[in-house]
Amino acid sequence: MFELKGGNGVRVNHALEQLQKGAEVADKLNPKTSTEFSAYLVKKSLSAIQIRQLRRATVRYRGKSYSIKLINCGQSVDLLR
Repeated sequence: MFELKGGNGVRVNHALEQLQKGAEVADKLNPKTSTEFSAYLVKKSLSAIQIRQLRRATVRYRGKSYSIKLINCGQSVDLLR
């Protein structure tokens, strides 16, 4: 699950809501399929406070809490494995 954010107007609560809604949609699309889940926020620019908030937050998927991984715009997706 990826959420893309850029610019200085990023609202952390909005990004968290979008990640959570994406997790819910993914579960509804494949309710019986065993899947690996990860939540990524691809960021261009965030303040130190925003980064701290996101590192403390989690996304719920099938009863488990998952931390949100932060990656920079332009970072290779190969590094995520």
